[in-house]
Amino acid sequence: MSYHVHQDPQRRPVRALCSLCGRELTEGESCWRINGAVICPDCLPLWARRDYAGHHCVCGEEDAP
Repeated sequence: MSYHVHQDPQRRPVRALCSLCGRELTEGESCWRINGAVICPDCLPLWARRDYAGHHCVCGEEDAP
């Protein structure tokens, strides 16, 4: 019988830092690499709002779709 031992996340090696918040991203964690930036899951919505700010509109305004 074999057992799979899970490594403590706090002991995993740091592989990247989030470009927005500086969070340490350890081996096995999800992240997004976009245009040279590394984005953690918590910052992805903030990044998207900043990056797509030029496309923001308010429904009901004259030029809104």
